[in-house]
Amino acid sequence: MRAALALCAALMTTAPAVAMDARIDLARGACEARCPVYSVSVGGDGAVVYEGRHYVQRRGRVERRIAPAAAAALLRRFSERSFLDGPETIAPGGPDCALDGRERSPIALTFRAGTTVKRLAVDGRCDGPAAQAARQLARAVDEAARLRGLTR
Repeated sequence: MRAALALCAALMTTAPAVAMDARIDLARGACEARCPVYSVSVGGDGAVVYEGRHYVQRRGRVERRIAPAAAAALLRRFSERSFLDGPETIAPGGPDCALDGRERSPIALTFRAGTTVKRLAVDGRCDGPAAQAARQLARAVDEAARLRGLTR
């Protein structure tokens, strides 16, 4: 038991702190396949604000809270170097976009923490490692914000 407590304490002290005023914004845009169009923000304090627009189960604004620990875990994923140092745009003609003929919802991710602001826009037609990583982050936002039943 003591070893487990010591391990938990070590993990908590080595994990980077996330400011309560940090925030992630996700916006999913329209596509020809009637993709859900909505935005969601997740704050470091666990505040979630969803705004459903088109092709969603729930239109309009929904506010809820998630556990601050869940929000902090999500925010830590965005504060990693792989996101912060990555591209700002993944679009046709760019080095991170491989066109595969599929139509997906375009996404925009924004991470804010203190003076750090990082934005990433992904064209829905793009595939490749960077686009897939961005979509994984977007899914992590959806899951952390508990959007099931709101979007589709």
